[in-house]
Amino acid sequence: MSTQRALIVTMAGTSTRFRATAGREVLKCLYHEGKMEESLLGFFTGIAQAHAFNAVRFVGGYQFDELQAAVAMLALGARTAGAESACVFNPDFATKGSGYSLLAGLRNLLRPGRRHNLDEILFMEGDLAVDRRTLAKVIAEPGDVFTACREPITAEKSVAVYQTLRGDLRFIYDPAHHSLTIPEPFCALYNSGQVWKFADLARLAAVVDRLTAAEEAGTNLVIVEKYFQAGGRAAVHTFDRWINCNTLADYHRARALFASDAPCPR
Repeated sequence: MSTQRALIVTMAGTSTRFRATAGREVLKCLYHEGKMEESLLGFFTGIAQAHAFNAVRFVGGYQFDELQAAVAMLALGARTAGAESACVFNPDFATKGSGYSLLAGLRNLLRPGRRHNLDEILFMEGDLAVDRRTLAKVIAEPGDVFTACREPITAEKSVAVYQTLRGDLRFIYDPAHHSLTIPEPFCALYNSGQVWKFADLARLAAVVDRLTAAEEAGTNLVIVEKYFQAGGRAAVHTFDRWINCNTLADYHRARALFASDAPCPR
């Protein structure tokens, strides 16, 4: 029996830094300089098609109508056999942290009557461009996966993840981009690739159900950390190429990656 997979991509942010460099109002996952397939959204829909995900959730907020229209134009559902695709609205995208967008996608997929139709969920932040070969390995890996990238770890840009001496994963990130602090001994340190696979949906649902209001309003790292600390060993895959698209220059790098990267193996 084939693995039933879902993909969540969060795209609800206001794209402040990207809009400043693009010089106009635009949701960065929709920005392109030719055709929509060359946008970040086009990259994610291509991933979903190549790997035959059974369900896809694009979580939006800022310019949500434009996101819905772009997803419809790409006709993901029509081109991916058996896929169930939808845009999920996060009404608190401007006031709560990134975790609320992930939560919206999870609650949509884990609702009663839906959970037992899925075996695993892949979560990707919507401003990433990564090499398809490594991503294919993440998808094919049995069990839980967290990812890393080869970029230098800096407080300005990085989400760092370290492994404690007990084996727990802990994520550290400074929203002010000033400093990172590791308060305890550790045995491994990574620059997070911001892509995770959850392979135990009962455990994931339990994490979601037990979140406090403050945790719901925090970053997506709250959910991710709670999930991985509640389970066993997770595999780690490191992207050969990884771009966090915060500016127009980043998009140009991502577009070059899309053009040069090998297609996703089926």
